[in-house]
Order: sequence, then C-alpha cells, then structure tokens
Amino acid sequence: MKKPKYYFDIIDAEICYTLDYHLDNAKSDGLSEIELFEAIPDNSTDYFYCREHQDCGIKGDCGKHCDEYEPRNKISGICKHKGECYTPGDKFTFKVL
Repeated sequence: MKKPKYYFDIIDAEICYTLDYHLDNAKSDGLSEIELFEAIPDNSTDYFYCREHQDCGIKGDCGKHCDEYEPRNKISGICKHKGECYTPGDKFTFKVL
C-alpha cells in the first residue's frame, strides 16, 4: 500500500493533512485552486508526533510517561502510536475539480 503524501497549507503550517483533505475543504469554500507546501518527514529532530494524543512528544519518553504506550512488536521498543514530524518543502498549486 502506498504511503499517503501530506501537505501544509499557507494559513496553518503547523499541521499537515492529505491532499484529499485540502481539496475537499477548498471545494467547500468555492475555490478553484489552492497552494500547498509538501510535507517532508523530518527525522533529524528529537521530537515525534503521537497519533493517540494528537500532540508532540520527546523521543524516549513514551514508555516512561504514557499509559497508552503499546510497543509495535508487543514486547518493547517503538510505540504503535508514534508518528513523524514534518517540515514544509516545495510549494505546489492544485486545481480544485
């Protein structure tokens, strides 16, 4: 299965969403095109995104401070809720159909 691409919009560059999400919102707003920044995974940071709590955390704190911690391999290690942090990349213009 292909991993979805995410994009930042110009207004809210803190949270990225799929292209379909942005296109649906633009269509609801009656826009004919939108400009988005590609979201590039940033593995150089000491932070991660927790999908369970929908918040950022510091790498290494999961199992120590979180009751929702659940290792991917069911034994130990990376939590199944760990997500990536992203940084804005190139700007693209998309037509809204």
